[in-house]
Amino acid sequence: MATLRQLSVLACAWLASTSCRSEAARSPAAAGPARNVAGATPSEEEASEPAPPPENTETAPAPIASAPSEPSLAVRYGTKTALSSFVGSASYYADSLAGHATASGVPYDPRGFTAAHRTLPLGSVLRVSRQSGGRAIYVQVNDRGPYGPRGRVLDLSGAAAEALGILRLGVAKVRVEVVAYGPSRKRRR
Repeated sequence: MATLRQLSVLACAWLASTSCRSEAARSPAAAGPARNVAGATPSEEEASEPAPPPENTETAPAPIASAPSEPSLAVRYGTKTALSSFVGSASYYADSLAGHATASGVPYDPRGFTAAHRTLPLGSVLRVSRQSGGRAIYVQVNDRGPYGPRGRVLDLSGAAAEALGILRLGVAKVRVEVVAYGPSRKRRR
C-alpha cells in the first residue's frame, strides 16, 4: 500500500508532466511541428488525441528499516490485546536529535514511530493514546528515557507526537498499553 508521501510524489510528477504537455499544446508554433520516426508530421486526427499519462519511472523512497511506520505497526498489532498498561505523561524528542544513536544503536529518525521508555525491553510495541481521548498510535521502543520528572513515562518521536496531537502542548497525559514485549537480554553472570 502506498504511503501518503509516495502518493504526493507521484501526483507532483504527473502534474509536472501534464502541465508541460499542455503548454506545448497551447503554443504549437513555439514547440515546432511534431514529427514521427520517419520525419513526417502526424495528421490532424492523430495530433488531436490526448497523449496517455507518462509511465512512472521514479521510484518512491524506500522506508527506513530502523524507524517503523505507524500503519505497518497498526496492521500487525492492531488486533492484539494489551499485555499490560499504565498511565503517565509523555513528551517528545526534538528534531535536532535526528541522527544521534539511540540505546538500540539505531539513529533517531523523527519520521518514525518510536519511543523511549526506562525499563521496557527494546523492541517492545506500545499502543499509546491521550487520556483526553482521540486516536491511538503504535510505537516501538528503541531508546531509554525519559529522564525528566518522575511522572514522565515516554519520550515519543516527532511523528508520533504529531499523530497524537501533542506537539503544541509539549507534554500530555497518555495511556500506554504494551501489545508486544521485545526480546529480553541475557543477563551477565
